[in-house]
Amino acid sequence: MHTDFRRTIYVIPGANAAAECPMAETYEDLMEDLDARMRALEAEMDSAYESAQGLARTVDMLFNDTNAVETLERAQTAWRSYRQAQCHALVQTHALREAAGYVFLACRIALTRARIAQLRRPES
Repeated sequence: MHTDFRRTIYVIPGANAAAECPMAETYEDLMEDLDARMRALEAEMDSAYESAQGLARTVDMLFNDTNAVETLERAQTAWRSYRQAQCHALVQTHALREAAGYVFLACRIALTRARIAQLRRPES
């Protein structure tokens, strides 16, 4: 059963997320592990966003401008909408019905990691 589970998962888009959970023996185990990883990434992204907000506030104070904070807030809101839409689209176009939850979560993990990197390197 373990082999069949892995064989199925690795043909799904975003399957690299499954490699992060080598101890998962069932789909439920995998989803539990990925859900925990997603919660940790959300917290990490919130922290990176708070740091980026601090930088934006500094820019606004230095240049007597309020656009940096507002622009960052709009960008984060738009990014969250994009992530939701992109992951739903991936599920609709690529997922096996049985793996829709996995594909959605793997997509969110990948995009959230990328967003954390963007927030930590605002010059990118």
